Amino acid sequence: MVDNFEQIRSLLKFEEDGDCYYVQLLRRQSDDPHTDGMADPRYHGNMHSRSVKDYLVPSLEYFDKIKEDIIAICKMFNVRAYIRLNKRTYKSIALEMMMHIAQQCKSGETFNSPYHLVASAAGETCAAGKDKTWIVDLDEEYLPYQDDMMKLMFECEPYVRRIQELSKVYVNSSYRDPEDAFKIAYQNVKVSTPIVPTKHGKHIIAKPFNTQTFGEKWRQYCQDNGVTLPLPRMFNDPDYTYTVFELTDVYLPISKEFEQFLPEHETYQKDKNKISFKMPILTDWDVHMLDFYWKGHCLKNKYSAASAAPGFSPTAVRERPVRVCFNTIATMIAMTMPT
Repeated sequence: MVDNFEQIRSLLKFEEDGDCYYVQLLRRQSDDPHTDGMADPRYHGNMHSRSVKDYLVPSLEYFDKIKEDIIAICKMFNVRAYIRLNKRTYKSIALEMMMHIAQQCKSGETFNSPYHLVASAAGETCAAGKDKTWIVDLDEEYLPYQDDMMKLMFECEPYVRRIQELSKVYVNSSYRDPEDAFKIAYQNVKVSTPIVPTKHGKHIIAKPFNTQTFGEKWRQYCQDNGVTLPLPRMFNDPDYTYTVFELTDVYLPISKEFEQFLPEHETYQKDKNKISFKMPILTDWDVHMLDFYWKGHCLKNKYSAASAAPGFSPTAVRERPVRVCFNTIATMIAMTMPT
């Protein structure tokens, strides 16, 4: 069991009555059983995820109390538990609900079921103030660049200003050389930035930063270091009989180009947002060679990883739920993670 409850617990701050954190237990479509390389529609239909249970956590004691329940539910139903690390308050949730109801009254539209109104309001509101955080989502193919990515992030405001301020403090208080003081300040900021494991990578819990500056630096980094578009998401079925590649987002316009490197396969397109290629099981050597030829194709056509690093786009580093706990399909082991 991989358990991040203690790490998440250390990030929770309850300062006033009514402070709370929003926890969701979700079953994602990607965790459903697959038939012919496609997620079984009986579990989700067209929905990306299905909510199983929600919690509003008002204290560390309550967080500890629900831990075993969360793990048990994740094991039983193969779901993932997420937490929004930006604090809510009961008041902010109630006001969000009232605004939603008032807007429906004003518009004259037919009232929808209020059943999910609390969950919707808890997901929308935020009362974190100066403690607000973003999630930088690092998929496993970007893990080799983790340190460099963090370095680029720390070259953006407000991290630049924070490191400079700390450097001055170290120079003035301990008479350190400015260069040494900067290195110590940089390391302290890096160490104080939480990094939490996910199912397919890591989440960096960051303070809001200038994503435009980061985007420019990341594109230049990819260009200078030949960091190309990685292989699309790939998985093997539990019986190890076939391999499936799922193409979404930036891969869709170039799906035909990727397809030409594949062995004999079947094509599935459930909707306009995803194309799947299913083929007999690929060996590690097959994947290695496919990656080799795909990288060469990307270099030739200048398909940079900068165009497909969703965890570093302005829309993806917004406030997101942190994975607290999930159950892996194959081993039925509960795990805890942030988002």
